[in-house]
Amino acid sequence: MNPIGQTIIIWRNAKGLTQSDLARRSGVSRPNLSAIEQGARDLTLGTLRRIALAMGVSAGTLVDGVGPESVLPKGTFNRYALDRIARLTAGQTLRASASERRIASDLALIMKSKTRQSNSRKTPGGIRAESAAALRLKSGVGPAIFKHLIRRIEKNLTSRLMAHE
Repeated sequence: MNPIGQTIIIWRNAKGLTQSDLARRSGVSRPNLSAIEQGARDLTLGTLRRIALAMGVSAGTLVDGVGPESVLPKGTFNRYALDRIARLTAGQTLRASASERRIASDLALIMKSKTRQSNSRKTPGGIRAESAAALRLKSGVGPAIFKHLIRRIEKNLTSRLMAHE
């Protein structure tokens, strides 16, 4: 998937639009929009402008890969917040903000997929839900914090497994 396609998906999801909604608003066919989001089709400047206008963002925002506003306000990514999110994701019951719970919920979906048995099959709906969760997190908290949270959760899960043995 190309960065512009990912950015379009992130903004479309943030605006609560389906591909059909965005296609109707922008005048771009839904199959063409799907191909653009997947990186299977290049888009012209005119198409980019129509898509951006339909979502109420600038074309430059989509080209630069700028996602919607962070799911946590800036400055709340201190080590305590990150630890709380990781512990929530690992299944601990804690007091946390709604945004921390939302992030933990998305992370739990991704981690469930990572820990699933290799012989079990993913359903198309499960793959889409996991991809959407990963895109929301990467755009909301940023790729570096996303990777940090995954590492922290894996460490938490490993230490919990070791304690039960």
